[in-house]
Amino acid sequence: MAIFEGAEPALQLNSVTNSAKQVFQITGTLPSGTVIPAGFSTSTNVTLVNSGTVTVFIGGSTVTTATGVPLAAGAQLTLQGTVVALYGITASGTTLVQAGLASLPSVV
Repeated sequence: MAIFEGAEPALQLNSVTNSAKQVFQITGTLPSGTVIPAGFSTSTNVTLVNSGTVTVFIGGSTVTTATGVPLAAGAQLTLQGTVVALYGITASGTTLVQAGLASLPSVV
């Protein structure tokens, strides 16, 4: 199960098809109901959960099924580092991607 930041995570839900679609963004016009914790202008940890039934490929705005990181149906991925926007695409079909700021412990 994903661990999202804060009591009300900056959770964004998006249906993704075989055309690249933005699945996470930290600024600008956000999906209805999105809550961004105070003080965030960029994100340092983002968790993505593929709640659908087909693999989604994650990457930048020009993501393709050949260049994206595959996220299988039912799987989750947490990216560490500065993330402002992420996009997803499927080879075929539609899947649901949940994306939000993640809370991760530091390991030193």
